[in-house]
Amino acid sequence: MSLTQNRYEVIKHNKYPLLITLIFLLCTFYVSFFIDNPASSGDALFYFFAGKQILDGEGDNVKIVNAPVGGPIIFAALDNFFHDPYITIKIISLLSGSVIVFLSFFIIKNIFGFKIALLGQLFIAINPKMHFQSIIPLNEILPIALIFTSFYYITKKELLPYHIIFAALFLGISFMIRYQALLVCIGIVIFFLVRDRKIRKNVFQSFLFVGIFLITISPLILYNYSNFGTFLDNDPAVGMFDRNHFQTPEWIEEASKNLGSSSIQDIIFFDFNFSNSFESRNQLSNSCLCLHFKLYLIIY
Repeated sequence: MSLTQNRYEVIKHNKYPLLITLIFLLCTFYVSFFIDNPASSGDALFYFFAGKQILDGEGDNVKIVNAPVGGPIIFAALDNFFHDPYITIKIISLLSGSVIVFLSFFIIKNIFGFKIALLGQLFIAINPKMHFQSIIPLNEILPIALIFTSFYYITKKELLPYHIIFAALFLGISFMIRYQALLVCIGIVIFFLVRDRKIRKNVFQSFLFVGIFLITISPLILYNYSNFGTFLDNDPAVGMFDRNHFQTPEWIEEASKNLGSSSIQDIIFFDFNFSNSFESRNQLSNSCLCLHFKLYLIIY
């Protein structure tokens, strides 16, 4: 069978997921380039200028408190081809959203089958949050697309070594854009260890995955340590401020003491009831909400 015939067979057997992906891409493309308001997309230029400053050799003066430097560097590097940072990041967002919609079919198909996969892809394609992330040039959807690519390889029925290598590689690149990929890495390792009773094989796959993942993220780790003296450069307190607009002056003063250099420990042990403005009958429920909020901030 010729290469042209192989391509025709692939398209024929996957015409529905391809059609859904194409419709999603056309709709988001139209909204993104003909309807979107550029004033609502300030994150794009923020990350671009940070990456440009890093590529210009001034990385020691750049500190991005809510994300690694991988995304800004990618945006700034690709701008050398497009010469328009706003359009560059828009294209990345559109393609990333389309990749998520397309790969979602194959990921679900590897687990459940064709019909459920098609239904799952439709749910993802019509999700308003997916459209928003694909239309607005932000820093979140590219790492998610990389995570989906990693899942595509991990969910293969016959898991080969090169599947594990590609999965770890894509997940490592995602980590260099958003640290949340680390939680996915931990989950995948647990999956390897408990998937069946072949202990030796499971341990080998786990070590292979973790090894490739660490090699992939090593440039980011070395960059953070050489510039800031820490392996993971982030400030969880920024998220805490963004999500607590209605607080007393005392709370704001106490929370702002470590802003710019806070760590996970500062968030875990911070007293959210510092203002003492909560009634005693609400203390239990408030404590539970604070615990969930702290966990969210750590992940963020």
